[in-house]
Amino acid sequence: MCAVAGIAICSTACGGGGGPTVASSPGTPVANAPITPQTMDCVATNPSCPELIPVGDAPYVLPNGNQANARGFADPSMRRDPSTGTLWMAYSWPAMSFQSATQGAVTVSNHLARSVDGGATWLFVRSLWTSSAATDAGGAPGYMNQETVSLAPRATAAGTMWYSARLQYFTTPADGPDASSFVIRVASASSPELLASAADAALGGAATATYWHADANLSSLSPDLARCVYNDPGLLARGDTLYLAVECQVFEPSGERPDKEFVAVFSTLPSGAPRTWSWRYLGKLASASEAAELGGQSLLQTDLVVAQDGTLLAIMSPSAPGAPLAQHFGCRVVEVASLASPRLARDNTGRLRVRASVTMSDMAATGSPGSCGYDPASATGIVIARRVLGPGQLVSSLRRTGLRP
Repeated sequence: MCAVAGIAICSTACGGGGGPTVASSPGTPVANAPITPQTMDCVATNPSCPELIPVGDAPYVLPNGNQANARGFADPSMRRDPSTGTLWMAYSWPAMSFQSATQGAVTVSNHLARSVDGGATWLFVRSLWTSSAATDAGGAPGYMNQETVSLAPRATAAGTMWYSARLQYFTTPADGPDASSFVIRVASASSPELLASAADAALGGAATATYWHADANLSSLSPDLARCVYNDPGLLARGDTLYLAVECQVFEPSGERPDKEFVAVFSTLPSGAPRTWSWRYLGKLASASEAAELGGQSLLQTDLVVAQDGTLLAIMSPSAPGAPLAQHFGCRVVEVASLASPRLARDNTGRLRVRASVTMSDMAATGSPGSCGYDPASATGIVIARRVLGPGQLVSSLRRTGLRP
């Protein structure tokens, strides 16, 4: 075991508790029989996919009141408080920031909403983490962005503890995101509202520059992780264990290498301040082969949830490298066989057990639908982001599907 800036980190050789598994049923092959997934094509004219707008929140508008090229809501993470039944949703809020009257950049912050009527209506609560002006190691001006928040509640004797993980990165108007600045920031608090002011920890990767002051380097845990730039965190608390699933992205001088990318799973016992948590690397949940089976080259925006029947699920966006941002091809909900020894579940024909698939066929040329959130207690069912991309443009909205796999 080693420690970096006060955080203890260890590989699987350090030992520790196991993770959740889906119970097998020896002698009952029907339990592993192929399943027919729930499906929905959320085209703009589909009345079964109405828009979700938190009451009291609104897309960003320019200072002069005109419509902005970057606006809307994206990246929903939905969780039910096991103590009160209140549903909470964290989401991304894209906007424009300006260094001068003529030079602007797309920036991303995080907002929080809640529902006390089972997801029928959502009320804006507050901003969580906001984009802010910053400079890189060379003094270049830009912005520190916060996005893809994942929430996770854990029932304790003292009440519900809440955990969050989010992607933080630096971007400049001219050059876009700086991969050396990517860190996953984790926090804990007694309520979702208090996460914004809670002390947190920054988990970096192989390419994270020292200038960005990561508290720990997750890539030191295994040779598997030696080239990882971490993206799109997903959290799940089960028992005393907190699980973190993140996409390991790999970049070479020739560009991104999705064929070498995978979803990595880590765990910790979240006691005390986040900077003291000891992280273990558990393994690869999915790689390029699973991405291809689900319709992409890589799998981004992983969310870990527990279905109504107790089955562990992973919600993923099959994706491919693109400009200005990665292209997403909707969302797939896949059963998870284990997190202790990470792997997705397969049926007795060898195929992934896909419970749901959400697409938007009308966005093939102009959009990038994905980043789904889900809690089985919410009447919304799976919520998907409908994202329109273009030069200097990022317009996103949230859509309810009603699918509850």
